[in-house]
Amino acid sequence: MKSMFVRTMAASAVAAIVAGAGWAQSQDGVVKELTVNSEYTALKDSNAQEYFPTLATDLMTSIADKIAMTTEEAGYVVEVNLQEVRMGDSMTLPESREFNQMDGVVSITSPQADAGTESYPVKIIAMDPEIGRAHV
Repeated sequence: MKSMFVRTMAASAVAAIVAGAGWAQSQDGVVKELTVNSEYTALKDSNAQEYFPTLATDLMTSIADKIAMTTEEAGYVVEVNLQEVRMGDSMTLPESREFNQMDGVVSITSPQADAGTESYPVKIIAMDPEIGRAHV
C-alpha cells in the first residue's frame, strides 16, 4: 500500500512541476516528449529493479495521464531520472516489496531555442500523519 501511495505521489509531484514550469511561461505549455529513466547505479545496487522491473514505464504512464501531451514541435521535453527507491534508510527493500521513498530529478527543456534546461530535485516520502515522520 505504501508503495502505491509513493508512486502516485511521485507522478503527481512531477506533473505539478511540469505544469508549474510550463504554464508559468506560456498559456499553452504542453509536453511533446516524456522519458523516465531508472538506470542509476543506486537503483542497480538495490533490489527495487528486481521487484519492480516496469517501475519507470509505470511512472511514465502515470505522469502522462496527469499532464497535457502534444505531437507539436512547440512542446516541452521532460526527463525524469529516478535515482533511489528506499524503505526507510535501506536501499534493500523487504520481501513485502514495500517502499516509502523515491528520489530523483526532473529536467525540463523549453521549446524556446534560447531557453536552457531547468532541473528540479524530487523527493517523495510517505509520512505517518500521527507521528509526523517517515512511515516505515
